[in-house]
Amino acid sequence: MVPVKHKGIIYYTVCVSDLARSIAWYNEKLGFTVTSKTCSNRFQKVVFITNRSMKLKLVQPAGARPLPLYRSHPGTDNAVKGNKHFSFRVDNGPQAEKEIRALNIPVVAVPVVRDTYGIFICDSTGNLMEILQEEKPKVKTVPTKNLGSYPIPVKTWSHIAISVTDMKSSVKWYGAVLGFTLSHTDEIPTPAGNLKVTWLNAPNFCLEIFEVPGAKPVPPDRLDPATDLKTLGNKYLTLGVTDINKTAAELKRLEVGIISRRRNSIFIRDEDGILIELADRPDRVFTAGFSRGS
Repeated sequence: MVPVKHKGIIYYTVCVSDLARSIAWYNEKLGFTVTSKTCSNRFQKVVFITNRSMKLKLVQPAGARPLPLYRSHPGTDNAVKGNKHFSFRVDNGPQAEKEIRALNIPVVAVPVVRDTYGIFICDSTGNLMEILQEEKPKVKTVPTKNLGSYPIPVKTWSHIAISVTDMKSSVKWYGAVLGFTLSHTDEIPTPAGNLKVTWLNAPNFCLEIFEVPGAKPVPPDRLDPATDLKTLGNKYLTLGVTDINKTAAELKRLEVGIISRRRNSIFIRDEDGILIELADRPDRVFTAGFSRGS
């Protein structure tokens, strides 16, 4: 069957505790700037921030529940199924780590697997992200500026991570429904043994899939965008589509249920209940609530 036609990632949604503080943090540390303020009411405040081709949607919910402690480290976060960290690419991992430390950003973990070099950090709310050198640098780069004086030189999206029940089944689902193609499988050393990770290619980013034996299920509140947004933390991936009505028809053909729908976007779940948004007008945010899907 032909999968849903999409353009790849257009933004990733993050719930934060203090919008002004988060805007300042992402600007100072990663060079993101505000492009649009889309709503401010008694339920939430929302802005879009961008850097190069990357876009984040920052949401400050009213009365949000705190970020669960397990979500601030990849070792504990991956042991619960669902949406995990997001990752930005850099050319040189060791250099990026020096710049991160010079910016007084605490480093959570530094996994090095063959030619890749990852640095896990948290934003001002505690939301987990990775700064990743994806391959061995072709040319050694040397900082030409004072460390800590400018933001980390992130280039573009690297990947979005999820944790699932059955990797083979998830690879099949993301291929059949969204057209993602298999890139490769890695093994990451951990104290409990090697962890298998599969990478799928999509337009302008990769999807990183973890399968952790004995992982806990997706928390019930994370199965619906209306309840998921009431807790701080990394939320969901949004893929761009050309026509939301045609996309709804494609999903029906593929027998993928629509969880909720707004005027410009549709939410679906994968086999584990992981939320994914499909949108054709990414900068429009409607706050009247979600309509239930089919």
